[in-house]
Amino acid sequence: MRGQQSLPQNRLSQILGDQGLEKNPLSACKHKDIPYLPVASRAGHPEVAINSLKNKRSGQQTPAANIRKPRKGDVHFCPNIPSGETRDGLEVERVALLTEDEAVIKEKIQRTFSLGRQEILQEPKIPEFLNKWPALFDVSEINLEFMRLYL
Repeated sequence: MRGQQSLPQNRLSQILGDQGLEKNPLSACKHKDIPYLPVASRAGHPEVAINSLKNKRSGQQTPAANIRKPRKGDVHFCPNIPSGETRDGLEVERVALLTEDEAVIKEKIQRTFSLGRQEILQEPKIPEFLNKWPALFDVSEINLEFMRLYL
């Protein structure tokens, strides 16, 4: 009994947490003795990086005690780029949105949703955003964007 450890040491828990985070980021650290947010921030997840001190405004750079991971429907919801896609590939899809018909636009906006959310959270200028994503400001796309965020 003396040779066994009751709790994993720091390095072992980091390895276990990182491996679990790669397999299933939502429940990897749920039942372990390590918290989710530090492991996710080391892995570079964008939801956690938004709440970091580097990304806060100049007057608000104090650590908050109750920062949590943003959920779908929150202002800072920032989904990861889908597996098998790259940022450049999604940018090509976004440019193709400017010349397509309505049915194709719906499908391509659904595919480039994560890229659009990441650009919104980086606080671009409004005219620049209007020029890059004109299809998002159509009435039908506004309704679909609401459905993607809140349902």
